Amino acid sequence: MTWGTPREEVERHNLRAAVAPAGISPVSRSSRVTAAAQRLVPEPHRRWLNAKPDDREALAAKAGSLLPPLVDDAVENPYYRRALEALFGAPVDLAGRGPCRLCGRSSQSARPGLFYCHGCCPLARNGVLRDTGADGAWTEAIVYALRRLAEIEFSGPPSLAQLDRVCVPFEDSDLVDEVMLCRFLVPRPGSALLSARPSRPARTWTEWLGHAGLLTDGVRTSMGTATTAADGHLCRSLFERHVDDFLHHWGVAHEPEPAYPRHQELNTTGLRADWRLADGTFVEALGLMAKEAYAAKVARKRELARNHGLRLVTVTAEDLGRLPEVFADWLPEDSAG
Repeated sequence: MTWGTPREEVERHNLRAAVAPAGISPVSRSSRVTAAAQRLVPEPHRRWLNAKPDDREALAAKAGSLLPPLVDDAVENPYYRRALEALFGAPVDLAGRGPCRLCGRSSQSARPGLFYCHGCCPLARNGVLRDTGADGAWTEAIVYALRRLAEIEFSGPPSLAQLDRVCVPFEDSDLVDEVMLCRFLVPRPGSALLSARPSRPARTWTEWLGHAGLLTDGVRTSMGTATTAADGHLCRSLFERHVDDFLHHWGVAHEPEPAYPRHQELNTTGLRADWRLADGTFVEALGLMAKEAYAAKVARKRELARNHGLRLVTVTAEDLGRLPEVFADWLPEDSAG
């Protein structure tokens, strides 16, 4: 008889079944934050900034890891370089070095004076907590972090993609540290590990936003979740709200639902864009391109803009992590983007 390795989903089920529901740690990755940096987060939530997974999980992960050890140098460690550049939207200064602002480890920077090490950058991009299916003190930390990010960085509930880019003024180093630490406390949906008998299903990203009280006005429609943006504009989906909140947060004047010029063939039904910027540029948030009728309408709008010499900016879900680049021409000169 030939024995084979169990499928991955079978192994994961066996791991969950072998651990009591209360024994599954909400900590998925080890982190280390200095006492000075911890003071940026309220005391009840600081415990999760200096935590590590259950010893059994950590040993199993270490034994089964095929990855090389972490390297401090961004030249030798492309993963570190890419993570740092993605978070701050600029090339790494390969010649400069300094202590990591969060843990004190030797590190490099993509923005002057903002040094973050190869350990802290992945934690900001992936989080240190995970959904275990049983709420506790760790859940309160997540709610705090989401609300804080919505307040000081995004002027509304962030999308998952927006967490990949830091969008606060880089001159305010303490604020940058704070939003980095808040990212530590926010779990990514793919990191959930539930017991064999969880008290609830793993939450989706939208459900986490709702649990944090950031979607109290949301109404489900065929187009998505209709909600009101931070500036009072009605948005037909969370995708639209993320873009609207970004424009509002960065002081980019934007008028919602402007009408396209009439055209005897291309616009006989009163087509409207999602926003018009102060210089007359039209902006479209393209969220349903997989639908044939929607894609056809977008094609008409593109042709209509060309016909009338209108500048048209289109934003897709893949652009949410790079909105500072998409709207670079309209951001205030002293902005961090």
